[in-house]
Amino acid sequence: MKKATWFLGTIGAALIASGAPMTIKAANIGPGESTTSNLTTAGKGFELTADGQTAEANSVAQFEITPGTLSLKAVPNLRFKPGKVADLIKADTPLALAGGDVASNNQGYDGNPEKLIQVIDYRGTNAGWTLTAKLGDFSGAATLKAASLTLTGAVAADNYAADLGEGNFATEASAILDPTNGYGAGATKATVNDAKLVLKKDSKAVAGDYQAQIVWTLAATPGATSPSDDGNSDSGSDTQG
Repeated sequence: MKKATWFLGTIGAALIASGAPMTIKAANIGPGESTTSNLTTAGKGFELTADGQTAEANSVAQFEITPGTLSLKAVPNLRFKPGKVADLIKADTPLALAGGDVASNNQGYDGNPEKLIQVIDYRGTNAGWTLTAKLGDFSGAATLKAASLTLTGAVAADNYAADLGEGNFATEASAILDPTNGYGAGATKATVNDAKLVLKKDSKAVAGDYQAQIVWTLAATPGATSPSDDGNSDSGSDTQG
């Protein structure tokens, strides 16, 4: 310690003699770096003993970012235009997407008529997630099965640049939105622009109103889709929940 003090004094004397300013600072700055630092207690601090000297000390700025949750905020109801018994008896029958909402009938109680899908991820992990959908059988005057149901639509997101998954979710659950690890944080909104439903041929088709439930499942599991850009999608839309 005496040797170190002497060395500092020698350098200081040389600098003072040369007229150059000298900065005085601890050999180990700040709490946790030196058990003898006079920054840890009230005291004289660093004393300037000559003109041209300066003093330097370090302190710490600190804060915490608290996490939120991963949540499914909105799923769409899908209303289709009418089909015909004459067509359904002969072959698989496509039905076009129509405007308007569905009759609730205790089926679409979570759905919205704006055809909006929204997921919020404020966990702060950037771990990705997966949203899947699965269509059930249509029930009414009888039971009708779908051969396929696919969606197309635009996505506006804070950290996910991709389109809606176009997989067939009539026969099995299919990913609709699936940002991989590193993507999907913040708000992700998608609007269904079109939906294509194809009913299976039924030689015993019965006229009437039919509904099927779509089960949407959000899982905290990284998806398979990596955006083509840097992941900072900005469509100009308000994506906040």
